[in-house]
Amino acid sequence: GGSSDGGDAPTTPTGPVIVNVEGTKGLKYELNLGGKSYSVVGIGSCKDTDILIHSLYNELPVTSIGYRALYYCSSLTSVVIGDSVTTIGDDAFYECTGLTSVYINDLTAWCNIEFANAYSNPLYYANLVINGTALGEELILPEDLTAVSPYAFYGFKAITSVSIHKNLASIGKGAFAECVFLKDVYYNGISSEKELLLEYQMLLSAYTARKNNKNRQSVIDACSAIEICLINWIENYCKNKAITPT
Repeated sequence: GGSSDGGDAPTTPTGPVIVNVEGTKGLKYELNLGGKSYSVVGIGSCKDTDILIHSLYNELPVTSIGYRALYYCSSLTSVVIGDSVTTIGDDAFYECTGLTSVYINDLTAWCNIEFANAYSNPLYYANLVINGTALGEELILPEDLTAVSPYAFYGFKAITSVSIHKNLASIGKGAFAECVFLKDVYYNGISSEKELLLEYQMLLSAYTARKNNKNRQSVIDACSAIEICLINWIENYCKNKAITPT
């Protein structure tokens, strides 16, 4: 893993959103199979500390940040990632310890990126800036979001709470792992106490089944952590309403 010990929340980024319609000069690109899109595969000759990975390169979409593309680029302080990026390869941002800000336009698109592993994700080191506004301590997932990809918020230290909606059907492995300051999960869209208790039963049985699986590693993954938060939230709700959650 990275050398960051997870002890300090990242500071709120300062300065303007980077504007560069052509993308940062010097980055190394490769044409993907099929010849219809590009991947960023290395830092190339670029010496900038603030980089923009534009949605287009040579008039074709940039769909990927490749395997170890920015590996050990510890001098990077910010990166703008275009909406066209759908995959980020193994260890693409590994040991990018100087990163403070990741700029995106679309939170739903971010949640749908296919991250190859934990250190594909720059949020391990940096805060997230959406349309020029730094994300605060509360992450509110979009109502139209149906899935959060594995590792989508791995190691993201800026958030203390997550609000999710009824439309969210799945949370991928490691999506919220190592979010060391995450304490609360708010669950919206429950229409009745009966529905709440059914949700509780499903969550509790799913968590218990995994917990009792001796073939599974003992560390609880991020999805389970979110489920535990929901179980606790529902239990507290029921306690306050004098309901027995059985």
